[in-house]
Amino acid sequence: MTQLERDIFEFLKEINPQSMYRMGLEELGEKIFINSKENIDYARRKVKELEERVPKNDILAQKYLCSIENVFEWDEPGPDVGIVSDTLSGHLVKEGVKPARFKILLDQLTSSIEASLKRFQGKAYPAAIRILAQYQVIGANEILDILQKESNDKELLEKISTLRSRVEDFRKMFLVEGFTDGGFEQVLDLLKKYGPDLGRERFYPKVLKFGFDYSETPAQLEREALSWIKEDLPKMRAAVKSLARILNCEADPEIVNQKLRSKPGVRPKEALTTTLRIRPIVQEFVGESIVGINPKYNTTVVETPPYLAPILPTGAAQDFDILTDHPNQRFYLTTDPKRAPPGGFADLVNLLVHEEYGHCLHFSNTAMGFAARPSLLTLLPSLHGGTTSEGLSFQRELEFLDALKRLDRKSPSRYTGAERKYVGLTEEFGGFKQTLLEIAFITYKQRIIRFLRVIGDSRINSGKQNLLDFLQWAEKETGLSQRTVFFQIFPAHEGIYPGYATCYAVIGQEIRVIQRPFRNNSEKMVKFNAFACSMGFPARSIYSKKLREFAKSLMNRSVRKPSKSRIRNRKHIRKSLLARRKK
Repeated sequence: MTQLERDIFEFLKEINPQSMYRMGLEELGEKIFINSKENIDYARRKVKELEERVPKNDILAQKYLCSIENVFEWDEPGPDVGIVSDTLSGHLVKEGVKPARFKILLDQLTSSIEASLKRFQGKAYPAAIRILAQYQVIGANEILDILQKESNDKELLEKISTLRSRVEDFRKMFLVEGFTDGGFEQVLDLLKKYGPDLGRERFYPKVLKFGFDYSETPAQLEREALSWIKEDLPKMRAAVKSLARILNCEADPEIVNQKLRSKPGVRPKEALTTTLRIRPIVQEFVGESIVGINPKYNTTVVETPPYLAPILPTGAAQDFDILTDHPNQRFYLTTDPKRAPPGGFADLVNLLVHEEYGHCLHFSNTAMGFAARPSLLTLLPSLHGGTTSEGLSFQRELEFLDALKRLDRKSPSRYTGAERKYVGLTEEFGGFKQTLLEIAFITYKQRIIRFLRVIGDSRINSGKQNLLDFLQWAEKETGLSQRTVFFQIFPAHEGIYPGYATCYAVIGQEIRVIQRPFRNNSEKMVKFNAFACSMGFPARSIYSKKLREFAKSLMNRSVRKPSKSRIRNRKHIRKSLLARRKK
């Protein structure tokens, strides 16, 4: 580890202590970065100082610091109140309610909200941006409700009340008259009344170039996504027609989807129970046919808590303790009917494949140094985690469909144990042939949605088309309802960060091209994907370059098991960090 890497690491402890706590630095559990103007100005100066020290040949550090600098240039209110649910949820998951620690955190969160109120004083924001902030207010109040129910500590309850008052002040500062629960119809009416523009036209090009390391312009991204829709839309429509005949319904993607979601055993309210039941069989099949899974993989599947549901309408993944010897992950599955919960066998499998064997495995394989040697900067939090992990997880869905198609061409007499178990599993859900068709429909539907995210993100943030007009265009172009598209782009992704919605398809399609020479070779696919989700979260251009180099070497050599030296290298990083922290 270089001195520059150590200094960046120490800087991250200052500006993002809660993320570092979730990564395993327990000593930062009671520290919060207060979002005052003074602190943000300091952070921006410090980034500049670090950037001046980066050697010209250290592209990884250059791009990492550019991404951090871009975050501090983003001046919207949502994240400033989102810190409440982000911080408290991490602690609830990791350690439950510890009154002494929560009292300290609540005091700091109150100070941070007060500093934000002062910083935003006199600033005007479009209604759409204020609505995104209101979604975060819902999450803050939901988690404070949970904390209040879990404790009888009088002092803690008083601090909860104080913080709730500041959150209410925040809500009033960014008030959108008529906003209550953030349901689709309500928000659509509000956007029609107050205007749908986001006002990000000047910031958005900076996000793409410096935040996410894209080389494309908004217009180029839009053109690419339009071409991808042109390729995959006929495949979705063909699956819709076939399923409509089986289900005896109109050949409309929304009607077919509703039919699949209404089947007993796979309805949204049953999603968690069914997912837990099918998960072991799916995981064995994935590990054999798609991606190598490290032997210490440890993920827990849980229902999305109410305080996260407004910003996680379908599901999500979260990692913990990646800098320790006991990394673990959470796969959140949303069941709230006001959001966009999954339903139907194919939808549940698709979400499981994306969140667990995409994101969660990416976190775990990286933490264990399973098939690559991630450096310190590729482990630290940044926007680059979006481009790498979302792209990888998006492509994992198509890899799963391709694996099922290979299985469909295979004689049952040649099935492996994992394949036989998977085929047997499908019998109670309609059989292998029908579930394959359902998974093809859901996979291509999700691909169309991700391509729409790119187009919507590009058009809306560059000012080319507003959200309302985009929703109408998307429905007419693809047959997917405005409600479906809305929950896939607005509160969930535009609320995370401008440009985030593009991460899935752009990098996923890049990985797809790299994999093409061995897409039907399970052994090489497993090794390639193990490498891809073991190398951390570097900038997009660095990630893509390493994948191309590895794919080329894979085509020219025999497949080998992950080297033990990689695991030893990962342990060396942990020991170095531990020694640094003790100093």
